[in-house]
Amino acid sequence: NIGYKQLDLLQKLNIPLSPSADLLFNLQYSNSSDIPRYDRLNEYDDETLKYAEWYYQPQKRFLFSTQLLLNPGTPVMENGTITLAFQDIDESSTERKFSDLNRSSEFTNVKVYSLNADFNTSVRENRIFSYGLEFNYNDVKSESVGETLLVEGNEVLGVAANYPVPTRYPDGGNDYLSASLYGNYRQDLSSKAVLNTGIRLTNTNMNLKWVDTTFFKLPYDEAHLRNNAITLTIGYILKPNEDWQINSVFSSGFRSPNIDDVGKVRDKRGVVSVPNINLKPEYAYNLEFGINKYFDEKNYLLSA
Repeated sequence: NIGYKQLDLLQKLNIPLSPSADLLFNLQYSNSSDIPRYDRLNEYDDETLKYAEWYYQPQKRFLFSTQLLLNPGTPVMENGTITLAFQDIDESSTERKFSDLNRSSEFTNVKVYSLNADFNTSVRENRIFSYGLEFNYNDVKSESVGETLLVEGNEVLGVAANYPVPTRYPDGGNDYLSASLYGNYRQDLSSKAVLNTGIRLTNTNMNLKWVDTTFFKLPYDEAHLRNNAITLTIGYILKPNEDWQINSVFSSGFRSPNIDDVGKVRDKRGVVSVPNINLKPEYAYNLEFGINKYFDEKNYLLSA
C-alpha cells in the first residue's frame, strides 16, 4: 500500500543489414513518483515514531543500446553478438526525524558504459567453442543537502536555511572499471559423455576521492583498488544408459569490492558504516556431484 507510481517507456528497432547481419536499437526510459520507505516510517524511538519523512525521490533510468547480430557461418565465427550500451541512472533519498525541522537528502548519479561481445563456432562436429569479452565502466557522483524548514503553525512555507550533511559515497568523484575475456569449450566425448570447460580472466580498477572532511577525517583522501583473477569451470556428464545420469562440476568464482562496498557511509539503527579501502576480493571454489535415476516416470535425484 505504498501507492507510488511508475512510468516505463520501451522501444526497439531492428534493421536488416544483410542476410548475415542485423542491427538492433533499444531505448528505455523509466521514472517514478516519490517512494516511501514504510519500514523506516514504522520505526519507533521508545514510544514515539522515529521518522516523519523517509522516502526515495523519483528514480530515473535511461538506457540506449545498439546490438549487432552476426551470422557469417565461417569456421572462425558461426554467429555472434556485439552490444554497446549506455545507462544514466538517478537515485536519491530524503529523511527527516519526527518533530525535527532539519531534512537531509542524498543524490546519486551513475553513468554506465558497457561493451559485450559473444561469439560461437563449431570446431568440429559435436565440438563447440564460445569466446568473448566484457567491458563495464561506472562513473558515480554523490551529492547531499540539508534543509531547515521554515514553518508557520502547521504549514511548511519553505526552506529557512541550508546546512551540510555527509554524502553517501565519496564526494570527489568515483569510477569503477571491469574488463574480462572468456572462452568456453563443449565436446561430446561419446554418445554417453559430455565435457564442458570454461575459463575467464577478469580485471577490475576502482578510484575513489574524498574532498569534504567536515564529518569525519580518514587517514587518506583517495583510494585506488586493482584486482584480477582467473576463474575456471569444468563439467562432466556421463549417461551409461537411458536410466542413469552422473553429473560432476568444479568451478571457481571471483568478486571484487565495488564502490558501494568500499566507499559508502550509511547509518542504520544507530550503526554507522564507514569507508574501508582495505577490503579484499572474495573467492569461491565449488565442487558438485549428482546422480539421476529414472524410475517409472519419476525422476529421483541423489546428490553430494
